Amino acid sequence: MRQRLNQLGIHEGDVLIVQRCCAMRGPILVRIHGVGVALGRGVARHIRVRPQDEKSG
Repeated sequence: MRQRLNQLGIHEGDVLIVQRCCAMRGPILVRIHGVGVALGRGVARHIRVRPQDEKSG
């Protein structure tokens, strides 16, 4: 799965902005490096996120 995310331009440590997340299934629309990407729920399920202002411990 990591290889697939890398192909989409999503790498560990990247800032990812969720633009749209539909309640009734469907893709999750995100913006990464200024580019909009639609992620299927199966792919999105493998991404771990934290708020940008949260500091790692």
